[in-house]
Amino acid sequence: MGYDRNIAMDAVRFWCYLSPDGRDEIRAWYERQTEEVQGAVLDALDRLAARHPVWWRRKPFGVLHSGACAGLGEIRIEYPKGTHYRILGYFAATGLDFVMVYPFPKDTDPAYLRACPVARFRRMEIEHDPRRSGLWHGQPTGWCH
Repeated sequence: MGYDRNIAMDAVRFWCYLSPDGRDEIRAWYERQTEEVQGAVLDALDRLAARHPVWWRRKPFGVLHSGACAGLGEIRIEYPKGTHYRILGYFAATGLDFVMVYPFPKDTDPAYLRACPVARFRRMEIEHDPRRSGLWHGQPTGWCH
């Protein structure tokens, strides 16, 4: 019996990075985006949540392998066509919890020179203190807590 690509065998949960003062950095970034970009973010998360991570593919997700980015993944958003956003994160030990740690417009950091070091530092913070992340509830009004 194999995987059914259209059914999530186990639900993927998304988590958000919380700053030292408890600020939800993913939500703050999201709220600064246009309604259209917000919709593209929610669409990407919905598409990923609908499948088991073994079926996640290059669009809307990519695994990063080199340099400071090794061990991270990226949620890939494009809106409008030709404008790229990324949300860097990683899978927690469960393999079904994806922790979003650093969102950014790719056009401002195409080589990820700032993005990956910041994302890795935030990952270290969360691994040291799990209270530095909050569960994403999947709705624009039901964010990370």
